[in-house]
Amino acid sequence: MKPLRYVQIVALVALTLMGGAAAGQLFDRTDAQREVELGRQVAAEVERQIRLSRDITMRRRVERIGSALIEAMPFRAYPYRFSVLEVRDFNAFCLPGGQMYVFEGLLARLPDDDAVAFVMAHEITHASHRHWKRMMEKMRGPAIVAALAGAALGGDDVAAMAASLVSAQYSREQEDDADRGGFDLAVAAGFDPRGAVAAAEEMAKLDAGSQMPAYLRSHPPARDRLKRLEERAAASAKAQSRESAANAIRAIEDAVGAPANVKLAAQDHWPLAVGNIWTYRAVCPTGETSYALAVAGRVQTARGVVWRTETRLTGLKPTTRYVATSETGVWQRLAPAASASAWSQEWALDLGVGQSAQKGDVRWERLADEDVTVPCGRFASCMRIRRHAGNDVVTAWFARGIGMVKRVTDAIGVTELLDRYEFAAPDEGSSGTK
Repeated sequence: MKPLRYVQIVALVALTLMGGAAAGQLFDRTDAQREVELGRQVAAEVERQIRLSRDITMRRRVERIGSALIEAMPFRAYPYRFSVLEVRDFNAFCLPGGQMYVFEGLLARLPDDDAVAFVMAHEITHASHRHWKRMMEKMRGPAIVAALAGAALGGDDVAAMAASLVSAQYSREQEDDADRGGFDLAVAAGFDPRGAVAAAEEMAKLDAGSQMPAYLRSHPPARDRLKRLEERAAASAKAQSRESAANAIRAIEDAVGAPANVKLAAQDHWPLAVGNIWTYRAVCPTGETSYALAVAGRVQTARGVVWRTETRLTGLKPTTRYVATSETGVWQRLAPAASASAWSQEWALDLGVGQSAQKGDVRWERLADEDVTVPCGRFASCMRIRRHAGNDVVTAWFARGIGMVKRVTDAIGVTELLDRYEFAAPDEGSSGTK
């Protein structure tokens, strides 16, 4: 983010808080509704000046991590929303009212989701503990008045003012508080506590560089911070190791669960076994990429087998999902996730041609059975299923004994084609056999 933008955003917060009130009333206690409205106004200014990311992979990554963190919060005062800004800097911030932004540069430097989760949880703690109020109190003064008045400042003056504002962003005590709260929140959401250490190590590298990012100027010294987070991660690992084997298995079952009122069974159109890998070529208006979907684990629950899958993209930590099948369809659940998060039915695969089914806001219809040609070959009599969820429309083709061979997502213009697949020898309970 350019320095001037920092000044304008901070100034906008101050101006909104003023609201015509007397100076003594400027920083009186605000309620959640007022903070949400404030955040919306500031967010509009942020997005007016800075382009939102066009990288759908980064956007989905941040939304997925953010959802897991929010589900783990014991109390949520704000309707949190997560966005990515097309900026190469290492930065993230959460506005009053729960609007959070993560920079592309931070995501590129932290390929590990556990590390990103800690940074996001750290910023969420700043917002939920209302640290921004004290920051704004300190920001009152000539610099804010000049920016609000639209003073014409030279480039050096703008840079100096921006550096001053950013360095004064939060006190060291608030940063320590955000580290503690962020660590606990990330761990509660199921992320690896070592992710906090990985994030701190990356910040230490930046701290040691010739140009320290603005994001780090108000943070504790890198070595001290790294030491504290290493101690917290070690203590967390030690506490977790005290669980007995029986409790660990029970905890896994509770975390994984299974779709309610569903009899789990093998599904011929989505054969699952540990070691199965499907590689897809994804084509979009701006180019193409590839990714692999792999079955990485098998969990036996009281209601049947649940599978752990990983979506693997080069340079990124795999995205983990739990998947379950029945004779009627496919269900999935993101991981890590809070135990209260719900399974969702992804596909209904028991429909006859021309039939449809509805569950909540999601509707499926089987359009036809047709032959499909994709990079890895030709598949006969594939089920063509269309899924409607609000304004999102997705069409997929499923081949018996193979799985999904093609998928088209209308809203973003992406077509995914099966490039190759590798199947492990079916084991007992695998979804490739009945």
